[in-house]
Amino acid sequence: MYSKIVVGLDGSEGAARGLEHAKELAGQSGGEIIAVHIDERIVAKGDMPTADPAEAEVKEKVRGQVDALNDAGIKTELVESVIVLGGPGRAIADIADGAGADLIVVGTRGHSSIPGVILGSVAHRLLHIAGRPVLAVPPTS
Repeated sequence: MYSKIVVGLDGSEGAARGLEHAKELAGQSGGEIIAVHIDERIVAKGDMPTADPAEAEVKEKVRGQVDALNDAGIKTELVESVIVLGGPGRAIADIADGAGADLIVVGTRGHSSIPGVILGSVAHRLLHIAGRPVLAVPPTS
């Protein structure tokens, strides 16, 4: 049913839950996973874009998750992208479009620490802009 599944990874527990669902779906259908990690740079007025100091640790965790999927026999490709404008939701949607993905999977709680954010800004954005089905995995799934 799903030959290509894009899953957004940011090192969070929510993203890990989304990845588990993507793994299950890919395993059932013999599909492949395209794991997407977006390094969103912050730009202060008049400054050059700066990276989050924890980004190297997040990238290492994401690469470990991808290696584990490949070791489990699920073909998984990692796409890493650095963005300054447009947000991670737009970047994930664009990557899914370019790959011809059948489904986008994201956790509903990512790296945001803003209280009261239930759905998550990336999942919310994807539900509105993606040109393909989006599976938004809740915190307790």
